Amino acid sequence: MSLFQRLLLVVTLAILPAVVIQVSNEIELRRERIAEGKNVALRLAYELDDEMGHSIAGARQLLADVGRLPSVVQGDGKRCNAALVGMHDAHPAYEAVEVVGPDGRIFCGSAPADIGVTMLGQAYVRTTLERGHFTVDGYARDDVTGVPVIHFSMPFRAARGGRGVALAVLPLARLVSSLQSRPLPRGASFVVADHSGTIVATTAADEASIGKPLPQAMMQHLRSVAPRVVQLTGLDGVPQFFGFIPIGASPSDFFIGAGIGTAAAMAPIAHATERGAALIMAGLLLALLVTWVTGKFYIDRPLAAILATIERWHHGDYAARAQIDHPIPEIGRVAAAFYRLADRLQHRERQIAERDAALRRAYKGKDLLLAAVGHDLRQPLQTITIALERAIGQGVQVPDRAAVARAERAVDRMSATLDQLIDVAHLEMGVAAVEAASMEIGTVLDEVADAWSERAARKGLRLHVVRSSANVRSDRVALAIIVNNLVGNAVRYTERGRILVGCRRRGGQLVVEVHDTGIGIAAKAIPAAFERFRQLDPGASEGFGLGLSIVKGLAEQLQHPLFVRSRPGAGSCFAISVPLDAREALAA
Repeated sequence: MSLFQRLLLVVTLAILPAVVIQVSNEIELRRERIAEGKNVALRLAYELDDEMGHSIAGARQLLADVGRLPSVVQGDGKRCNAALVGMHDAHPAYEAVEVVGPDGRIFCGSAPADIGVTMLGQAYVRTTLERGHFTVDGYARDDVTGVPVIHFSMPFRAARGGRGVALAVLPLARLVSSLQSRPLPRGASFVVADHSGTIVATTAADEASIGKPLPQAMMQHLRSVAPRVVQLTGLDGVPQFFGFIPIGASPSDFFIGAGIGTAAAMAPIAHATERGAALIMAGLLLALLVTWVTGKFYIDRPLAAILATIERWHHGDYAARAQIDHPIPEIGRVAAAFYRLADRLQHRERQIAERDAALRRAYKGKDLLLAAVGHDLRQPLQTITIALERAIGQGVQVPDRAAVARAERAVDRMSATLDQLIDVAHLEMGVAAVEAASMEIGTVLDEVADAWSERAARKGLRLHVVRSSANVRSDRVALAIIVNNLVGNAVRYTERGRILVGCRRRGGQLVVEVHDTGIGIAAKAIPAAFERFRQLDPGASEGFGLGLSIVKGLAEQLQHPLFVRSRPGAGSCFAISVPLDAREALAA
């Protein structure tokens, strides 16, 4: 094998580890993408279940209000009719709101044509009277219109004795429209089924399946023990990651399923794999081409000339010289001063040995640093991984809920700390640019309620966010960070009581206030509370004391004044004054 061929082989072998690393990365990315697709499917199922729960809770409240009406309890049909027409007008989503008396006949309702109709023949009415509590019926068709509906019913006790039933009829089209209005990821779909497995709602593309039974692949999970994710074929015939909540585990008492098409979920990885393979191949070909050109013109030809000159020396032509105009000094020195080659090679070997020693020391220092950093980062991640694996492996049984809770808290702490460190870094580097624009303050308040209600409830706190429709001029992202940090501090430093978030108009300003019943702050300690790495409670084990410093920095950039009222042991009120939108400021 010639020197030139060996050079090509060395270059090929040098590139091979990069190919192996790229392939390993692609495999790992594929595994992560599969896990992510499954998580998205299950999260969508939970969100849809929550939406269904809200709809059912609304029906329950409506029927509870109907059952408490004096005209309903006393059986006053005329007054009851007027009241139910008003209720129906206030809740137009329902097809009808009616009341069945103790005799089993409809004696009042929003649909006059139904008055006097006997309802004891309806299974859902008998079931409600037998069970004595609120009942949600499954898929049904209206006896008159034939429109698919769901019946909600709740018993009440009549003043003259006996029990009646308050009814509400919801067209399935309204429920389906509400669920379909939710934004879904690309390639996502959902299905909702009743106790019998009859489909009551789907994505728009699969509406033809409403009223039909679930496919066998889904039906077998109708009454599973716990929510989970499987791979199956969706209603549209497309393979998908299917996350579902069975009837026994669903607060809404329906089967909820959400799917992410496997092709759509894996598309980014497939494209990345194709791009990676193309880049690797292009890099390999380019490296071989460069090696071939370099070896041919800068190694092969000069060495052939030198060897030809040496061959002439062997024949006694000592005046022979190789005419080499070479850009590499080493090759030129070989041709011009062959006798100094050994000395120069020895000198270069020493240089190489010294550089190699220096590189080894540098790599050893780098390895020690990476090992230390890896150890420190791996500890919390291992805690999370072990806890979640136990939870998933055992189906989240009661003894493991503490492990899951610890994992959730660890994730929350790591996420919050990382967000705060990033915010501080942005402020330090001056890249946290803010831009005021007209915005509805309600979007920030909704975000705060979504982010902190569950955490407050876990501590036994009542978080009440008062909705406001006012329009203000501010940077939405920066203002959301400020309010979230203020509410987060309130939750962190309040052990009992409640937290109130609301707004007050003051002239051309809207003051957003966060009240709590927490530990409070002494007046002289308030300025120090806004310093970095200063915690309100020195004994706190969470956070780095960065939240209020971020609030202060963003408020100064936005030019929104901050106000604090607090008393130790009695709680605090943090407020920020935001300018109202021009039209609202004029109206104020």
